[in-house]
Amino acid sequence: MPKEGIVMHKKGRCPKCGESVKHTKIENVPVHEGARVRGHGVVYLCPYCDTVLGAGLDPGVLVSEIIKEIKKNNSVHLRL
Repeated sequence: MPKEGIVMHKKGRCPKCGESVKHTKIENVPVHEGARVRGHGVVYLCPYCDTVLGAGLDPGVLVSEIIKEIKKNNSVHLRL
């Protein structure tokens, strides 16, 4: 485990607990702009200490929304 105040930059290790991260935990979170919910996001967590390793838009929801808009606009024909 790293000492207090030491930043670890080893590839594949949690910067907080120092454990080798071979998988992550994912939590769904709403994305806000001010008080308004603007979309769906995910945070990637260390499986050992729950430190946030990253965050972004939920790719599954993003793809679904794009497909829904394309079908609604009927501007592109998709074969699903």
